[in-house]
Amino acid sequence: MEKKFDKEEFRRSIIYTLKSQFRKKVADATPQEVYQAVAYAVKDIIVDDWIATHKEYEKEDSKTLYYLSMEFLMGRALGNNIINLMDYEPIKETLDEMGFDLNETKTHFITNAGRQSVTGLTVNEKVSVPAGYKRLLRQEVYYALRFGLADSILRGGRAALRTDGVPDTERYRQQLLGRVQYVLQIEPENRWFREAKQKLLSCDDLPKV
Repeated sequence: MEKKFDKEEFRRSIIYTLKSQFRKKVADATPQEVYQAVAYAVKDIIVDDWIATHKEYEKEDSKTLYYLSMEFLMGRALGNNIINLMDYEPIKETLDEMGFDLNETKTHFITNAGRQSVTGLTVNEKVSVPAGYKRLLRQEVYYALRFGLADSILRGGRAALRTDGVPDTERYRQQLLGRVQYVLQIEPENRWFREAKQKLLSCDDLPKV
């Protein structure tokens, strides 16, 4: 049975965290301490579902995708967790009643009509590579096949793909193949990129007339 949000329990959780973690009453807590207390309270709501989800993954032996980023920008994590709980309004009301403001500039609603993106992938009805990425890659592959890899390196100003001024066509080919294969990992039935992969594998770098 779906667990219903309990405003009073949520309020007590914030007060308890401020007391146990920071030895503060609500009126004496700093904004950062309040933020952390709210984050802990939200975590307590989602942790049971979190554990259940991981157990389901283990049972199904699902594949896991690990995403490594050089960034460490938490940004809207708390706001997004509140939205994902589908309890944004009651949580906002509880915080208002306690004298706290939920910074709405730090939350971001994504409707089903908008593009929903996670780690660079579009995840609306099914996982796919963003259309803009595919469009630019199709254009680049088309010109490489139409006019040759060397010409594309020279005309595209790809200085990093030159060795002593000579275009490194094999390295460029491998780069393009890697990006095409990335699309195919997400969209294995994409006919255009399947054909492009085969053409790149057999490309002799002669312009196609």
